[in-house]
Amino acid sequence: GIFAAEDDLEGVAGDRLCRLVRRVAAWLHRPLAHAADAQDSGPVEGKDDSGLRGSQLQKRIRGVLITALQHIDLQDEKTRSCLESALTFIQTLLKQVDLVSTTATTRQWRQLATVIGAGDVKL
Repeated sequence: GIFAAEDDLEGVAGDRLCRLVRRVAAWLHRPLAHAADAQDSGPVEGKDDSGLRGSQLQKRIRGVLITALQHIDLQDEKTRSCLESALTFIQTLLKQVDLVSTTATTRQWRQLATVIGAGDVKL
């Protein structure tokens, strides 16, 4: 789960880091409208096996992705092609985010957009 992914960040490089990004990106969910309101409502934000609420889990997932991607050379053609599907997926989700908002969640999404160089996403 996410705890293992966070642990994997330490001392990981190269292909393993690319695999980690692909795996964690698959866990990323599209942003919820009014995510702050959804934190208190049960149906949308259930708990997973780790005991984390959905919003807490997604925050950690975004954090792992940001940290991992900051340690990857996305200018390298082989690396970029290895992560192409994950980066495309993240860019698709970014198009659904209101990046103008000032919430902590939005700041994370903006940081994610910056790290992957999502030029077509309005910041």
